Amino acid sequence: MEKYSIDYTVGPEDIDELNHVNNIRYLEWVQEISKDHWFSKINGKLPLDKYLWVVANHNLDYFRPAFLNDRLRIETFVKDFDGKFSNRVVKVINASTDKLLFQSLTKWCLIDVKSQNTIDVPQEIASIFGF
Repeated sequence: MEKYSIDYTVGPEDIDELNHVNNIRYLEWVQEISKDHWFSKINGKLPLDKYLWVVANHNLDYFRPAFLNDRLRIETFVKDFDGKFSNRVVKVINASTDKLLFQSLTKWCLIDVKSQNTIDVPQEIASIFGF
């Protein structure tokens, strides 16, 4: 499974009243990196406006806090496809200690933009992700 990752430094906008990264921010990172990965993979291979993914389910595990100025590695990969669904893992890792801070498993559902109906993941998408 090919991983996609970004480096990120925690800023003041990420911090909550407990002086660590707000739990909602992790969920925002899940959505942001998933979208970025999708567009990076399909760019030039599929029309950018043909398909859309919507969340069917998020499973979120918080292990350790992140703090202001921590350097993070946020990584994702598609675990598998199952009918209309893509199961995607996102991990947030402290880049200095290599410790896992957060992990999610999100089930995304594929939508055909034109019909606005759910559809099974076509082979043209699965093959782009190595399936």
